[in-house]
Amino acid sequence: MKQNTALTTTLITVFSLWFIFGIIRFITLPANDIHYHADFAVFVDGEQLMFENPLYYEEVGSGCTLSEDSKPAERAHLHDQVPSIIHVHDRNVTWGHFFNNIDYSIGEFHLETWENAYTETGDQQVRYILNGNEVQDIKNRVIESQDRLLVDLSSASDQELLERFETVSTEAETYNSQPDPSACSGSNRSTSDTLKEAFFFL
Repeated sequence: MKQNTALTTTLITVFSLWFIFGIIRFITLPANDIHYHADFAVFVDGEQLMFENPLYYEEVGSGCTLSEDSKPAERAHLHDQVPSIIHVHDRNVTWGHFFNNIDYSIGEFHLETWENAYTETGDQQVRYILNGNEVQDIKNRVIESQDRLLVDLSSASDQELLERFETVSTEAETYNSQPDPSACSGSNRSTSDTLKEAFFFL
């Protein structure tokens, strides 16, 4: 009888500890549904590049749920043929990562697109305006929610450059505040999935 009581007490204690630990994990598990947006534009000699080729864009239904073997393009991408909105799905994604994902190369003194490779010559410079401020190189800067970036290759004056920056989209805030109309709206982890993970069922 005493053995049964001791066994019951042990089982209750183990279950209680497991339950308490699971609740703590449920509360403290980091969200894996990172999804925010940033605005950007690229100008070459005063002309905005519009990224018209469908290959620039992730297909609807892909690129929005990360796993251990996720491809780089799933971390930051364009989709829905909207050329000014970047969708970010992971921590510490840099502008360099994003431009690599669309097969562009950027640096302090060069810009390489699908069609051409540019380097600074004479008055023509590669310049970056991030959130209204000129920065030397954005390759290693983390993309923050609602960032606005202008990438410009031209001989524009400082004033012309700032005026050009004002044409950069400001839609990221709107995208952040509403579900995406396509694939990425389905990337959020549900409460039931979080509970399963917290209690080691996943």
